[in-house]
Amino acid sequence: MWSLSKRSLVSKRGPNTILKAFVGSKVPGGLNAPPLWLDQDGGKPPFKKILVANRGEIAIRVFQTCKKLGISTVAVFSDADAKTKFVNMADEAIHIGPPPSSESYLQMDRILEAVRLTGAEAVHPGYGFLSENAEFSKALKDAGVAFIGPPEQAMDDMGDKIHSKQIAIDAGVTIIPGYQGEIETPEDAVRIANDIGYPVMIKASAGGGGKGMRVAYTDDETREGFMLSKQEAKASFGDDRMLVEKFIENPHHIEIQVLADAHGNVAAFPERECSIQRRNQKVVEEAPSCLIQPETRRRMQEQAKMLCKKVEYRSAGTIELLCDEQQNFYFLEMNTRLQVEHPVTEAISGQDLVEHMIYIAAGRPLPDSLLATDGFLDPVGHAIESRVYAEDPLRGFLPSTGTLHTYREPEDLLISSESGEPISLDKAADYTRVDSGILEGAEISMHYDPMISKLITYGDTRDDAIQHMNWALTNYPIRGLRHNIGFLMSVLQNDTFQGGNTSTKFIGEEYPDGYQQPKLSLLQDYVVSGITGYLNKMSQIVPLAEDSGDDYMEDLKHELVISLNGLKGHPINVGIVDATPVSCGVNVSIPASSELGEDLSPVYDKASTCGLELRNISWGTSPVFQCTVVVDKNTLGEIEAADPEGTKKYLANTPTREITIFDQATGQEVNAVEFKAVACYDGQDNLDTLLRIYGKDVAASVFTPSEYQYNQYLLKEEEVDVSKILQAPMPGKIISIDVAPGDEVQEGQRVAIMEAMKMQTPLHAPKQTKVTSVSVGVGDTVKVDQVILQFE
Repeated sequence: MWSLSKRSLVSKRGPNTILKAFVGSKVPGGLNAPPLWLDQDGGKPPFKKILVANRGEIAIRVFQTCKKLGISTVAVFSDADAKTKFVNMADEAIHIGPPPSSESYLQMDRILEAVRLTGAEAVHPGYGFLSENAEFSKALKDAGVAFIGPPEQAMDDMGDKIHSKQIAIDAGVTIIPGYQGEIETPEDAVRIANDIGYPVMIKASAGGGGKGMRVAYTDDETREGFMLSKQEAKASFGDDRMLVEKFIENPHHIEIQVLADAHGNVAAFPERECSIQRRNQKVVEEAPSCLIQPETRRRMQEQAKMLCKKVEYRSAGTIELLCDEQQNFYFLEMNTRLQVEHPVTEAISGQDLVEHMIYIAAGRPLPDSLLATDGFLDPVGHAIESRVYAEDPLRGFLPSTGTLHTYREPEDLLISSESGEPISLDKAADYTRVDSGILEGAEISMHYDPMISKLITYGDTRDDAIQHMNWALTNYPIRGLRHNIGFLMSVLQNDTFQGGNTSTKFIGEEYPDGYQQPKLSLLQDYVVSGITGYLNKMSQIVPLAEDSGDDYMEDLKHELVISLNGLKGHPINVGIVDATPVSCGVNVSIPASSELGEDLSPVYDKASTCGLELRNISWGTSPVFQCTVVVDKNTLGEIEAADPEGTKKYLANTPTREITIFDQATGQEVNAVEFKAVACYDGQDNLDTLLRIYGKDVAASVFTPSEYQYNQYLLKEEEVDVSKILQAPMPGKIISIDVAPGDEVQEGQRVAIMEAMKMQTPLHAPKQTKVTSVSVGVGDTVKVDQVILQFE
């Protein structure tokens, strides 16, 4: 029998350091919302101790509000989470089992025992795991412990998607056309799909979070989608009941946040737009929606309140709706818990939703501030949330695992090398919030959801929020595994997104051939080349200093040729001038025409003749490189003439300031533009300097001019033929092998299924061929790119 052990965690940090994600932030709501009742209660919190039956960033989010209210906290953790941020943040922590969630965070008895051991008076379930489990809520109630969530009956009513549709109809809520009943077999699903009319959505009755869901356009897709969704639902929720409903083309995914107390009061918040999704999981959310007009918002809020009253709801919840382009909306489901994307609602309402949940669980009514307008709240400002995932957008957003060797949350830390004062080109850092459960050196494992953090920005207008998000993503260096920051940057700078017209088909329509690494503008090429030249030459300073004494800097003042597109790519000449130690910065010359063989000799005598200059460099033992970039207006004009669209788009999404610099060639001051650049240095690989910058992995080949000339005569490397093998697209577990050696397969035929991070992924034959060998078996754990099958 499993036995729990208790260990107290005594924090050596001051009381404010635990709130790091919000210190100095001007994003409204959340921890920046003033406490609700403490003044009236003489500083007495509603509970003395709260246990959070969850992990990662949501556990931290609840702990933060508890600290604000003076409530002691308890964490529960698996073996995999023993040294994580949320465990160290709690006042007490209880070990509850091995890494798989089925053996730890879903073990109700162990969490109940942890409650008994610690004397917790209430439990917050976060989201996922046991957050919508009515049996868990009832067990806590029977033990005399408050569940910070809705009543069991409301969870049962809304957790069953089949039953919830009938309740919604009875409440007068508009629903999507579909089959109101349980579906047993794939053939039943096909028959119903034909009755409804394609396309259809197949989904688990007890599902959520994009799991157990498939869209089908044909009978074959319905059969396969039904079986895969049923298996996923059984593995994720222990309930494989399925339903089929009409899939609304080009829909907007809209949510209404609600708060309801035990006194019959309901508050409905402004809508969230959550349409940018991959695999039915949200990636970018914002509030309010660009589509929804005030009169539609009010109708949505009215129906949300009607449904809450129908089921006698209590606590925080979310009504999910599908809305077409004419603003006709349909009830999708109700999530009886706090949502991942709740921070954007907090930002535009100024509320702390976690605090409201705690006080509602303690029996408090909603405050008058939420009920003054009959519980209908209007938005103030605009907020955007980007979910930063450990996944590979270049491989269809498949999960990535590994160690976060570098992890630095966005901060405005550049210091002027002249004045010693901070350099601030805009106020984006003030309006950025990071909700994360990660520390540098943490492991992202296959056992849990691959989300690294939630990045939230706020502004008076949507354009402000987008500008702030662009800054935050650019200043967020992560190294050690694949992540989606480059994809998120691409979304934020996408014309359709910036125009506000984002349906759930956004990713499929805007990236029809899948996401590709971004093509950098000419100005960005020059910035990357300048940074590469600096890093390449500064890596030589120590050995040069030892060999050359005081003259070693002179050895750095010469020309490099840098190619950003392979060994034979277009060359950019870089001249290093006035090279000095890191603390004083360095000038880098990139002539605007930048043709191989161009005479760069003036560069070495007159620093300001260079087209681009790096200043205020911050780089030392850390792999994170930061600097400001100065480009004189004449050079910028030449770059813009050569690449007008790329230059305009880059500068439109980059905070800049205009300055004057001294031109030693003319003896006059000239106008220039200054902006920041941040890169993550991954070291050297033969001739290549490896960087992550502008959301892109860059392998910059560095040569002397003569080396570059010789390199043009080298033969290209032969590409490896992978058409005869099927490789694992990610680390995971083999769930099924559907073929055997000697089998003939058709192009697109499913040949195996993998599972990773609670998601099942079918693998298909790349062409019509014959299977010659099977290299793995069912139940095997495989690495990324490991061979699964071989073909003729």
